[in-house]
Amino acid sequence: CDPNPCFNSGTCNRQKEDYSCNCHTNFTGKNCEKDFDPCSRLPCLNGTCLKNNDSYQCLCPRGYTGRNCEQNFDSCSRQPCINGICLRNNDSYQCLCNRGYTGRNCERDFCDPNPCFNGTCLSQSDGFYCSCNSGFTGKLCQHDVNQCLSNPCKYGRCIDLDSGYRCICQQGFTGYDCQHDINECQNETNLCKEVCVNTLGSYKCACKLGNILLNDNISYFCDPNPCIYGACLSQNDGYYCRCNAGFTGKLCNQDANECLSNPCIHGKCKNLRAGYQCNCSQGFTGINCENDINECQQMNGGCAHDCINTVGSYYCQCRYDYIGRNDSSQINECSSNPCLTGDCIDNINHYTCQCSP
Repeated sequence: CDPNPCFNSGTCNRQKEDYSCNCHTNFTGKNCEKDFDPCSRLPCLNGTCLKNNDSYQCLCPRGYTGRNCEQNFDSCSRQPCINGICLRNNDSYQCLCNRGYTGRNCERDFCDPNPCFNGTCLSQSDGFYCSCNSGFTGKLCQHDVNQCLSNPCKYGRCIDLDSGYRCICQQGFTGYDCQHDINECQNETNLCKEVCVNTLGSYKCACKLGNILLNDNISYFCDPNPCIYGACLSQNDGYYCRCNAGFTGKLCNQDANECLSNPCIHGKCKNLRAGYQCNCSQGFTGINCENDINECQQMNGGCAHDCINTVGSYYCQCRYDYIGRNDSSQINECSSNPCLTGDCIDNINHYTCQCSP
């Protein structure tokens, strides 16, 4: 052992007739002359061996652990999914996130921070939904809605605001949407002298029964009577003239033309003041010429035999062997010279021939 035959700082051990060398790690051989690679023995069962000075280190693939990568590792055992369920996938894992979360390990909340500008964020299985405040719209509630487009002010003018609207009401109306009519008759007591009647958006004055309302808001009875040819009748809102026969108009001051209705059935109408007169055609009588005159009732119509009455007239019906307007003339049967030789003698309803000898 003198001089030392062991290389690479090996230790020489003297023996009877020989020696041996105690080599440092990573060296071998009789005299420690050979460099030793610890990875040459493939110590890493499921991984890559990396030489580290006089030792080695195993770089294990996903799913394995241990000094020599000899242990099969459960990727879900460390509970990597913060807000979800871990599903093992061969040598890796996959997170099934709870509602409202995303990310590799379900670490990110969809609604934190709130992505909705003017609304509330609601988590969903595949994302989020913004419930917008009144007056806003859009996926992120980022757009202001013109709420006046729907004409919310019933009796007023709409002014759009950033987060709503405001109604400027017309006179006589109130309410958020100008939807209520103001009852002026309840709010003010001296609007009318007698009766106050509320109307939509306003009011009107009325009089007690028997009075009329003039321009100066003073009430009067029907005395003096304003109706020229008629009677004055009081009403809630004034008066009414009931005209006498033959007159018309608001004050019964116009003569009515009764002939316009053609009252004379069989005759001509003549308009008179406060009335009319019918001039009947021959054969008719009555106020409106509505009655037929039966001429046969007076001296049998002048007929010698039978009188037949007709509408507006009559006619005479002669008995056999008579003719004439009044059936008074006998027919001369001999006028046609029926006797060839001899004399014809006319009789009632017949004739006789007196023959020559």
